Amino acid sequence: GRAVYLPYHLSESVREGSDKISQTYETDNPLATILAKVLYPAITQVIIAEERVVTWHNRLMTMEALRQYASEHNNTLPKTLDELDNLPAMLDTFTGQLIQYQRLEEGNHTAAILTVQVPAISSSENSLRIQIKQ
Repeated sequence: GRAVYLPYHLSESVREGSDKISQTYETDNPLATILAKVLYPAITQVIIAEERVVTWHNRLMTMEALRQYASEHNNTLPKTLDELDNLPAMLDTFTGQLIQYQRLEEGNHTAAILTVQVPAISSSENSLRIQIKQ
């Protein structure tokens, strides 16, 4: 119920309470009980899928901000996302924090890894790597 209207990272305690209720939910109507127990987990997965799309979109927007920064700063990436000056870094909607950023110096180029914390997804799908050649 109420958790749908909150940002994902703020709705965890509400969702946990709803999960307990949905597991023990009983009514006088056995069909309603079955539907509630079957549909609640599916609705939760739809909410997670929506947040995953938003978070991955935010990661791509942050990647574009990094690319723009590099194009305006002699093909170098910022040390932190706080240094982005024209386009903002976006939030990981699952944590409510900036997307995790790691800058790597690799020979004649700089690479960046942007990582988000999407539940129930392999760690390789949570990371996006870009390289800026100098």
